[in-house]
Amino acid sequence: MEKSLYITKIGNYNDLFKSAQTVREKVFVDEQGDTHDNEFDPFDRSATHVVIFDGEAPIATARLIFKDAQWQIGRVAVLIEYRGQKLGARVMIDLLEYAKTKNTNEIHIHSQCHAQGFYEKLGFRPYGEVFVEADIDHISMVWVK
Repeated sequence: MEKSLYITKIGNYNDLFKSAQTVREKVFVDEQGDTHDNEFDPFDRSATHVVIFDGEAPIATARLIFKDAQWQIGRVAVLIEYRGQKLGARVMIDLLEYAKTKNTNEIHIHSQCHAQGFYEKLGFRPYGEVFVEADIDHISMVWVK
C-alpha cells in the first residue's frame, strides 16, 4: 500500500538535482552497474526533475528534457526498498501532466526492455528496434496525446 505521507516535488536543477542524483546513483550506478559519467549528463541542468520524498529522504525520481527536437522522459528510478508501491507510475504521471502544460503532443522514452509493459500501461507504444544502452537492452517508446 502506498504511504500517503510521501511528498512529490517538481522543479529545476537547482531545486532538485542533488535529491534526484542520490536516487539515480543508488539505482543506476550501485545497483545496475552503470558508470557515473554515463548516468549524469549536461541535460540534467536544463531538465525538469520530479522527486518523491519520504520525509527528507529522496526515494524516487525521473526527468523531462527537450532533446533532438522532442520531449523525453528518462532516468526513472525508485529505490529498491520502495518498489511495489506504484511510485514509478507516480513520477511518470506527474511528468506527463507537467509536459501537457508545455503543449506537447508526444513524449518519448528509452525503456529498458524488461520495463516495457510498465510503460505500455501508462499509454506508451514501442517503435523501432531493440538497442543497447549502458549494457542493457532498450526499446524506444512514445506517448501521444
